[in-house]
Amino acid sequence: MERLTILIIEDDPEISRMVASYLEANGYEVICAADGLSGLAAAESRNPDLVLLDLMLPEMPGRELCKSLRRNRETSEIPIIMMTSCCAEVDRVIGFELGADDYVAKPFSLRELSLRIRSVLRRCGRLSQEGGAPPQSPLRLHPDSCSVSFHDKSYPLTQIEYRLLATLAERPGTAHSREALVQVIRGESGETNVRIIDAHIKRLRRKLEEAGELVKTIHGHGYRLQPAEEPPPPPPA
Repeated sequence: MERLTILIIEDDPEISRMVASYLEANGYEVICAADGLSGLAAAESRNPDLVLLDLMLPEMPGRELCKSLRRNRETSEIPIIMMTSCCAEVDRVIGFELGADDYVAKPFSLRELSLRIRSVLRRCGRLSQEGGAPPQSPLRLHPDSCSVSFHDKSYPLTQIEYRLLATLAERPGTAHSREALVQVIRGESGETNVRIIDAHIKRLRRKLEEAGELVKTIHGHGYRLQPAEEPPPPPPA
């Protein structure tokens, strides 16, 4: 399954690293630019699936950059989410008038940002309505009900359990480190201890019953979801 590309144009290196790490853990390919001019060049050369755009940028302000992206035929259809500490209504209105698709005010939670990204990508037709694993998999994720079904049996999950499973399902067969996975839940639980991931995965497997065997441990690293084409393990003798 092809990874979607997100361009982060943000001059604060800490925010840029935090958002990039979270998005990469969620299966996106991420490009970072630290000023308006390099951000414009990256958008024109890489044609990302979505741009996260800070307004207060060196070289070229975010509003001017947004107008440039919308005027250029090659970049005019790229969805844009503005990120800014300017949260007055007039700032939001100006952002939308310039062509932004959504707007998040700093400080924002990574979970909220992720949901806004997915919502915008769906509206623009760059992400399917169905979440999670590829169509051929018997494991199906249902974001609206925070549940998963396996061979037509449904399993309700907590928000954290669902987020972890959805992250693994976005790239079946790919190993995700505990450090990357803890970024996925940090916005909801505040946890920073990577070993908390083991406890969540243990509960997730128990809830999923037979389907829990699809969540594989990568010893000394983290976890992966067994791809649909990989045969399931034989039942215990």
